[in-house]
Amino acid sequence: MNSLLPVDKLALKRLKSSIKRVKQSAGVLLAGVNTQKLADNFSDYLITNKYLKKFIFNEEILNTLAYDSNYNKDDFFLANIYNLENANVIINHLQFQRDFIPEKNIKIVIILSIEDLEYLKTEAGDLYSTVKFSHSFTDHSIDSEFITDNSKLHTLIQDYETYLKSTQQHENILYELTSKIAQEANHVDKLDLALEYIKKSLLHTENQKEKLSFVYGNMGIVYNSLSEYKKSIKYQRKALKIREKLNDSLNIAISYESLAKTYFLLGSYQVSLKYLDIALKTYKRLNDDKNIANVFQTYASVYHQLGDMNLSIKYYEKSLNIYTSLGDRFGEAVSLANIGVIYEEMSELDKALVFYQQSLEMDKQLNNTNGIAILLGNIGLIYQKLGKFETALEYQQDSLELTQKINNKSNISNTLHSIGDIYLELENYVLAKEYTLHSLEIATNINAKQEIANALNILGIISLHNDEIQFSIKQQKDALKIQQQLKYQFGIAISLENLSDIYLQLKDYDLALKYQEESLEIRIKINNKSGIISSKLKLATIYQILENVDKALVFADYSLKVARTTKLITLEAKALFTLAQIHRKLDNIKEAKKNFILSRHLYEAMKLDNKVVAINKEIAINKEIDGLSSINKNKEKV
Repeated sequence: MNSLLPVDKLALKRLKSSIKRVKQSAGVLLAGVNTQKLADNFSDYLITNKYLKKFIFNEEILNTLAYDSNYNKDDFFLANIYNLENANVIINHLQFQRDFIPEKNIKIVIILSIEDLEYLKTEAGDLYSTVKFSHSFTDHSIDSEFITDNSKLHTLIQDYETYLKSTQQHENILYELTSKIAQEANHVDKLDLALEYIKKSLLHTENQKEKLSFVYGNMGIVYNSLSEYKKSIKYQRKALKIREKLNDSLNIAISYESLAKTYFLLGSYQVSLKYLDIALKTYKRLNDDKNIANVFQTYASVYHQLGDMNLSIKYYEKSLNIYTSLGDRFGEAVSLANIGVIYEEMSELDKALVFYQQSLEMDKQLNNTNGIAILLGNIGLIYQKLGKFETALEYQQDSLELTQKINNKSNISNTLHSIGDIYLELENYVLAKEYTLHSLEIATNINAKQEIANALNILGIISLHNDEIQFSIKQQKDALKIQQQLKYQFGIAISLENLSDIYLQLKDYDLALKYQEESLEIRIKINNKSGIISSKLKLATIYQILENVDKALVFADYSLKVARTTKLITLEAKALFTLAQIHRKLDNIKEAKKNFILSRHLYEAMKLDNKVVAINKEIAINKEIDGLSSINKNKEKV
């Protein structure tokens, strides 16, 4: 069942729970699937692991189970009707014979196609209303999903190898064959193979300038995807130099655009903007709408990094409108995903998830492995913010598996960092450090500065937990320096917050306050709601220590209100805990107890046992204080 995405794996868990529940009574459970392979896998899995009995059936499943003495009525059966020509007839009989289910104590799982499940919902509504479980599962295995692309690639390679065996060979044909293979390999994210055939095509250019420029340009693009940015710049500049001599306006603009993307990834945003301006001017003169949309995408990415979310969304929407008018599904998918990222950072998680799901569906249709991997990771980040850590981990692990298959080092590093961050929230510091160190190693090798900073942030938090204070300060200051070089406002705010946490632990409240207020100022500017909540909660803690309890209460109340409206359960739990501490300081023991209990409920839902234990200790302290308070009141009465 490894071909299921996390959301379907969760549904599988519900199916298993439903089977346990229905064993004691009666009922029909429906599993819709989209491939024969998944139908067979489901059948084997449920029979092997759940002790269901495979049912050899005719068109009248329920009638047979009700009256055929060969079947033990206490058994739990399974019928696989996927892709049967008479599936609709079988469904119609299920509808007419549904009364047999409670009367004869029938228990059965029926596997059927997703289309037949939809037919059952509409044409057998009375039966469907009694169903104990129903879900549509999708096969996301690599073999089934990307077979078309790989088969086209294999065909091109076979054509090339066949031509090599011919007695007469022409350099022009060899160039065309190797270039097509490289292009297709790049399209299906087989980057090493793409590079291999680009180098072969270089041998057949016959030193023709135009061909050389295309080979160098394509080599630069692939090296960019492999996160080998120095090599990418080297070959893009070679291509640009030739194109300028040829006065090839369109391809000069393409070179500048490619260089802009590479410098963006290196964090050189002003250089990136400069090259984008040059490319856009040419594209507009040539009325080249598709490339104009591509440039808008990169503009949006730059402004996103610089913290101008409104301008970023504006450019993404511009690019989306152009792609839609051109019928460019790939471009649409990228724009939708990027708009989702902005909404996620603004803590509008429902909106972000809608954009991610739309983009994911398009990428699956396009067999875009890299896009699917990135989106799985992005969806994982949303589930992490919602406090669903198991689901978040499943999405990130699936993302990592795909990313490793295509050897995209930058995304591998990013995903490893995301997994490390989840383990950090789960307070599993050993695994958090292991994944983050692996991420840092890859990021350092490819000089991915943003990923280096991200890794240092997490390692700094782990060092603080291990009481390695000076090492933690160094790691956070190194991360801050990189973020400032990149001018990445979101990252700068995180580093400032982390430094504040260190100085709070050192009881240097002036520095703790300074760094946290600087972090809050940036987060308000870029409308990062989750960051604003986090900073205000930290400020509430500092003001509480400084005996400015009224100000602490204002910050904590605000944080709780926003956390609830944005559904950020982790921050809501933290806000309740902070409020409880403040109310205890104000001698509002009942209010403190209420907030501690509400916080505990949320941590229990997130399965964060360490947090639950910590809150139980606080509740015990509350009881002691309440008891002492009662004794003192009684003494006063006496």
